[in-house]
Parts: sequence; C-alpha cells; structure tokens
Amino acid sequence: MVSTHGATSPQNLGRYRVRKAAYGRLVEHRVVGGAQALLASTPVEAEELRRWHPDPPPIKVLANVADPLLLGAPAWTPPTDGAPVVSLGRFDVRHKGLDRLSTVAKQLPDTTFAVHGARCGNEPDRLERLLAEKPANLQLLDPVQGPAKADALRRSEAFILLSRWEGLSVALLEALALGVPCVVSPEVAATLGADAPVFVQRTDASARSRALAALLRDDEARTDLGAAGRAWAQAHASPEAVGTASIAAYTSAIARVGLRPPPLPASA
Repeated sequence: MVSTHGATSPQNLGRYRVRKAAYGRLVEHRVVGGAQALLASTPVEAEELRRWHPDPPPIKVLANVADPLLLGAPAWTPPTDGAPVVSLGRFDVRHKGLDRLSTVAKQLPDTTFAVHGARCGNEPDRLERLLAEKPANLQLLDPVQGPAKADALRRSEAFILLSRWEGLSVALLEALALGVPCVVSPEVAATLGADAPVFVQRTDASARSRALAALLRDDEARTDLGAAGRAWAQAHASPEAVGTASIAAYTSAIARVGLRPPPLPASA
C-alpha cells in the first residue's frame, strides 16, 4: 500500500512542472501501479490520485491521527483579551496562504495574527515581498513544538489556516483536538468535508473579515465552535477511529491477492 502524501495535487505538480512530470512518469507511476491499494488522507486527495494516475489501484481514504494527548487534555477556553489568532506552518507564502492572511490582518488591525514556523525553500521571493508589505499585526515567529505548541494553541483566540491546498493538516487536527475554534480557507474546509465545524474565511471581501471580527468578540460562539470541532476530531481522527479504518484498508488490500489477515491480539 502506498501513500503519496499529497504530492500529486495539481498545485504541487504545477510548481515544478517539467521535473515533477518526468519523475512521475518514470518512477512514481510505476511504484504506485504495483501497489495493492493507494492511501489518501482525504476524499479530495483521492480524486487527485484518480486524475493523476492512468490506472490506479483501489484508493482508500485514511485520515491522519489527531494527537491523543491533546484529545484527552482540558479543552480550550477563551483567553483574556489581547491573545493572538495563531497559525502553525512553514513560511510557504502561496501554499499556506500567508498573503491571504496578510489581507485579513490588514482588514482587522486590532487583532494580532501570530504564525509559528520557519523559512522554507519554496518561492523565497514571495516571502521577501510579504515581509516588506505585511501589516505590523501579522507576526512571523519561531516554530513551537511539544508542550509549547499546545500552550500557543490554548492561549490563542482561534486557529487560522488559509492554505490554497492541503492534504489533511496535522496542525489543524491539533487545534481541533484541543477544542480551539478553527478558521480555514474554502480549500482547507473541503479536505475536512461538509460536516466539519469550522469557520470558512474567504479573503475576497472585507465583509467576511467583519464576520470573523464578530466571531472573535463572541466567547460563547467560539467555545461552541471549538467543542464541536473537538467532537469531530474524536469521531474522525482519534487513534481508535483511524485504527479501525486502517485494519479495514489492510484487510481489503491483502484479500485482493488471496491472503487472509492474521488474527488480532486479544487486546486489539
């Protein structure tokens, strides 16, 4: 079974078109075509795989796992005034939608937006342009890991991710697991599905930013949104949910070659 980890998205392929296309035809199509099954983290990725490979093996959707320590930790509660809206991810401007976030920050000058991450090698000219043009209330900060990451999420007004494309964002799952209210782009919302309790932020109209400002002032609404998001993460991305789906996927894959799965241990 093979997972391409989102590498076949049209946006990723389009960045380095000639190199990606050549490598895909010479190497990746051959490897993928010999698999008993492909693993996709979302239905969106599954459709991308079907378009990318001329004759793909069966595709199974298998979500990433939300951190069980965060799922079991005390839930997020609204912080005191002055807390930032937080994002986690590398400073890849086009992919992670940092230019979109800059637009929102300009429309909400009284709100601080803090992005914890690091530079990457993708399109550095875009990052330099963003750094020169971004408003003061958009901060690009050092990455955080472990307990510091959980603290940054817990002390935030909300989590925000305005990516132009994603697989199933682990950072988003971490925020959902803690019960942090999540604000996402339409593209990120599509990876979660129609039932995911998130606030969808479009950046093509200031009216939508005013709606976000109203949400950030409403502690009760954000608490309800965060609680619903945490319940969604428990149902869709808990170790138990993903483990059950994993066993079903592997059982189906080995059945295609006439094998029987080994018996599970009694504790499973």
